[in-house]
Amino acid sequence: MNTNLLDLNNDILNIIGRYVKADNDEREFNELIKKDIFDYVDIKMKIKRKEARDEYNNVSRSYTRYLIWMCFAEFCYNYFGFEYLNDNDVKITKIYNEYLTLKKLNLKEKKSD
Repeated sequence: MNTNLLDLNNDILNIIGRYVKADNDEREFNELIKKDIFDYVDIKMKIKRKEARDEYNNVSRSYTRYLIWMCFAEFCYNYFGFEYLNDNDVKITKIYNEYLTLKKLNLKEKKSD
């Protein structure tokens, strides 16, 4: 039994349309939040790197990852009101890992034989 969309009742089509619209709005909101986080972290990291250059210090990759996590925590505190972030927060951790991949700062996993 195949159903053509043109054969559906207008009420059903409206329900489907509202569901798709709500899903698109949520996806768009998440993308805007991610862009805001990335912009915030980029600005903060430029400031941190400039301070390190002024003090003639070199910022290691692991310390850079730590600073990025601190910037994420600071953004979430200012934007969402979260006082602490933990590694169990899946959404923030996923965005954090995506940012590290984007900036090529992710850790290479060693293959164990």
